[in-house]
Amino acid sequence: MKELQKGFETNGEKQRQKFLKHLYEILDNPKNYQIIGWDEHRFVIWNVEEFKKQLLTSNFKHNNYQSLMRQLNKYGFKIKSKENLKAYFSHPTIRENNREKKRVLQIKKKLEKIDYEKELNVLKGQLEDLKKGQKILNKQFQISIKIMMKLQSHYARLNIVLLLLLLLIMTLYTVGFANIIGNLSYTNHKTIWGNIGGDLFQVFKFYLK
Repeated sequence: MKELQKGFETNGEKQRQKFLKHLYEILDNPKNYQIIGWDEHRFVIWNVEEFKKQLLTSNFKHNNYQSLMRQLNKYGFKIKSKENLKAYFSHPTIRENNREKKRVLQIKKKLEKIDYEKELNVLKGQLEDLKKGQKILNKQFQISIKIMMKLQSHYARLNIVLLLLLLLIMTLYTVGFANIIGNLSYTNHKTIWGNIGGDLFQVFKFYLK
């Protein structure tokens, strides 16, 4: 319902602007000065009968003078006085030079629109820079996570190696490491320790790679 009402208001404003523009064109035409024109803060139909004959039909979609009066009244014009064939119309805000003010306002709005568009473009550029910076930070964050995971993996392997060394030391101590060294021949000693050393080397190599 509100949207429908808003649509009616928009259409009504367009019709009003169209009517006023057409009225200004009639008032500004030098050929019409003997019939209609500005008089200080109002406009005057100097000769109503001539206006009906010459201008009403050619400038409006009807030839009904009273219909035109209703339109003028609808858009805020009031008949101030009538003298013989003359009719004086006034409006609380519309004046002969109001169009100049309107043009100034239009230029000002255009300049404001240009400034707004420039500011909007600057903000868009800053937003793009922020997006690029965010992408770079995300990549760096992913790289940091991968490095941390690798470090954690190496740390876990080092802990396993240390645990194996500790278990080996405890095992050797339990079976009497000193007695084994004293009783074994050089050959057996070399064979046993060669096997142990080779096995340990493979274990260390696996966990330290």
